[in-house]
Amino acid sequence: MLESGRLQVRAAPLAGWSPDFTVFSDAAGPSAVLTGFHWFERPYPHRGPALSSLHFADAARVTSRRHAELRQTAHDIGPAVWSILSKARPRGMAVAAGPG
Repeated sequence: MLESGRLQVRAAPLAGWSPDFTVFSDAAGPSAVLTGFHWFERPYPHRGPALSSLHFADAARVTSRRHAELRQTAHDIGPAVWSILSKARPRGMAVAAGPG
């Protein structure tokens, strides 16, 4: 999905992207928003519970507008992520010698 452009990865570290959220859209527009627990670190980096919530319709539209504001100032890190992922190999896999 990243290679095809269907998935975009952007970083906005100073833009106030807290709590983390994901907006889900379909052909009709924003349909749902997931807020909360989206950490890429292990273990969860804060004390206390890790909570998420799922919202629909109006909340998805409002959050979509906030997402658009943040996205305008965010940096496209998709190429860097793709570069890392394209070099990764599953653990335990042997690497076959290529032609030549």
